[in-house]
Amino acid sequence: MRKFFYVFLAAFLGIISSYGQEVPMRTIATVQTVYVSFDKTTHLVFPAPVIDISYNREDCINANLITNVPHIIRLQVVEEQFTDTIGLTVVCQNGSVFPFKVRYLPEHMPYGFVAYANNDIYRENYDVLINNRNVVNIFFPNNVIYCWHGNEEALGCEYSNNMVKLGTTLDTIPESNLFAVDANFGLYEISIKTGESESHTYNLDNDRKYTALLAVNSDEMSILMNRLKQKRRNIFSVGVIKNKLEMSLANLFVHNEYLFFSFDIKNFTNIDYDIDFIKCFVRDLKTNKNSTQQEIQVDPVYSADFNKKIAGKTDNRFILVFNKFTIPDDKVFLIEMFEKGGGRHMQIEILNEYLLNTQKLN
Repeated sequence: MRKFFYVFLAAFLGIISSYGQEVPMRTIATVQTVYVSFDKTTHLVFPAPVIDISYNREDCINANLITNVPHIIRLQVVEEQFTDTIGLTVVCQNGSVFPFKVRYLPEHMPYGFVAYANNDIYRENYDVLINNRNVVNIFFPNNVIYCWHGNEEALGCEYSNNMVKLGTTLDTIPESNLFAVDANFGLYEISIKTGESESHTYNLDNDRKYTALLAVNSDEMSILMNRLKQKRRNIFSVGVIKNKLEMSLANLFVHNEYLFFSFDIKNFTNIDYDIDFIKCFVRDLKTNKNSTQQEIQVDPVYSADFNKKIAGKTDNRFILVFNKFTIPDDKVFLIEMFEKGGGRHMQIEILNEYLLNTQKLN
């Protein structure tokens, strides 16, 4: 009987041991203390996409995952000057676990409002001066995909393409901050203070390759848009009709460094057409069946009158502006439009001959 017990115990311990080996242990980092403030927003940056956030005291803070930048979460204050220490745990897709203690920032304590779980992450720090007599324009090396500022009561902020605009109506504001992520996932921490500056335009090139998109956001561009909207259709042979939808190229013009494309979309059905996204790229005109097609994405630098919903029995004309380009004769420029939650995908091809015969926008 005793022998049987020892055999059973050994077998049981072997099962437990093998079971433990099959379940890998998550990497748990040391507890990190982070601070939050009503006037500044705190961001936490992780080495992998976040899959779970857990914390108590939702009456004190909000912790939000950022959809288009899934490795970053945003912390905001709900109750100003709270005194408790709040536990926060973040789990990443790679299995890493990051525990935090969240506290309200003591008065006059210096603190950077971006915490990095991986110290190797690239980021830049800047100071910006603002007042109620000027709008601050900040230009980034690439298009901005995420931007958030602290103290929404004192500051107004909007962004488009590679530009962020900041403004305030107050004589003075508490020191605040702005955090931005560009299309190359460059991270930018910007401190905002009341003050005077020789220029309220900031160009954040940081010695990296930079294409200035300033003219895109100028008054001149608005004038060109109005001029283009008054133009009659000058292209009649580029388009597609499919699933009782029509997508066609209506106009093509050039002005200095930019190409202007006007597109018409007509919905002949009673079912609304919801646009998920539009993809623009250059691809080989003809390829063998077994060859791999190389696609080069071409992103617009400006758009106008782009409606995400084309209601039934209606139409829409929108404009896409690109940095000027041409393509080899064996390539083609394609514009693909994808329906959200549906299968009515549209695609039109533009040959190089159309680009070379572009009319000047006067």
